Amino acid sequence: MKTKFLFLALVSLLLTACSQNESVEMNDEHQTQNSLRASLDNPLITFSWNTESRFMTDGKYEKAVAMNLQKAAFIDWGDGTGDLFTELNPEAYGYCFYHHYASGGNYTVKIYGEADAIVQFNNSNTWSGDPHRDYTMSRIDLSNCRSLKYLYLNRTADATGTLDLRANNNLERIYCSENNYTMLFVNGNKLQVLCCQKNRFPYLELIGCTRLRLLDTRYSPECEALYLLRGVAATVLKDDHTILEYLL
Repeated sequence: MKTKFLFLALVSLLLTACSQNESVEMNDEHQTQNSLRASLDNPLITFSWNTESRFMTDGKYEKAVAMNLQKAAFIDWGDGTGDLFTELNPEAYGYCFYHHYASGGNYTVKIYGEADAIVQFNNSNTWSGDPHRDYTMSRIDLSNCRSLKYLYLNRTADATGTLDLRANNNLERIYCSENNYTMLFVNGNKLQVLCCQKNRFPYLELIGCTRLRLLDTRYSPECEALYLLRGVAATVLKDDHTILEYLL
């Protein structure tokens, strides 16, 4: 209820700021309000993070979410505050939305919007250890984000667990290396690239991934079996050896 109150209050302020002769803009705002309100019970993305993990600014804990928006989105930061983002950036990589927490701790973040609002979720921790960005997350749920095409979660998960992407049938590229995932579920005939090295799942079952062209499972000693749909021709990187045209 607190999230809904914050959102409605924010949208109300935006609508009040519009003058009477700006009917077109008013209609746009009403459409945004109604669409996002309808989705408030079903967030597109949900995850948890600890704000003490990396960086502070002026005595506050700074965190960032990187994603690409085709339509407006509302972020409930989990601390009783929320922000409505209307600036669209469907093509830019790693566009960041920042938030400062007043105190350290664990927070659950929820991102709301229309079904096709988010096309990319670019929350990989940089390989160089950039101190100004920390995307470490846990309990990531993307099951309602059906429009997602590109997913970047390298070195993101802070605990072992399962990454379930069976509901994300529009995914074309998945990068989820160095997360210690124990299970990975993927299902979609649009998937072309899957880079998932340095994880701990015992096998990969890629049902229906007929367009797969690159599969990278290097440095994952527990991954002993690959189950691909018959007829898939892909470049498979496994234990530093390249297998061209992996055709079953």
